[in-house]
Amino acid sequence: MCFLLAHDAANSAAQPDRAGLAGAAIFFFLIAYGGSESATTVLIMSSIAFFFISLISIGLYLYTPEIYPTRARAIEMTTAGCWSRIASFLGPNVVGALMGAWGLSSVFLGFAAVACIGAAIGGLYLSETRFKVLEELSP
Repeated sequence: MCFLLAHDAANSAAQPDRAGLAGAAIFFFLIAYGGSESATTVLIMSSIAFFFISLISIGLYLYTPEIYPTRARAIEMTTAGCWSRIASFLGPNVVGALMGAWGLSSVFLGFAAVACIGAAIGGLYLSETRFKVLEELSP
């Protein structure tokens, strides 16, 4: 379902990434500022934020190969996967450090800040790839 939403509703290939980051940031901010009082609220809001994060994943796996030349695509996707694994390792450690130092709300505030930074960078640097020949995008 996320794939269809990302594919059909997007005005550009980069749109799902920006929408996902912005949507996740909104719900993480809501949790950080008053939504972390009950477990049910955290569960519901973090589930909605996860929906937006899955838009990011779909968008990245659809968009990223388009911006690299064919000869470098395999190396690029391997490098992106490697960074993903490194983030998977560091994430729980950062969450534990934030939670121990400043409490549960700081974890969601940190997630929201990272999502906002990602959305801003994506808005500035992601280029339109829709209806373009791959050879134009990555010569």
